Amino acid sequence: MAKGQMHNNKMAKKPKKDTSPPKEGHGSDRPMPPVTAVIPRGKDKNK
Repeated sequence: MAKGQMHNNKMAKKPKKDTSPPKEGHGSDRPMPPVTAVIPRGKDKNK
């Protein structure tokens, strides 16, 4: 069996579960990305 066929069979055996109800709390259809804070490192350039 070819490697591609093995990969396709593995993907077919484990379907992605999409049973979560859609959230209708906000107006946008796109899910909100996680907000990450950028921590400045090193010396401050404004001094």
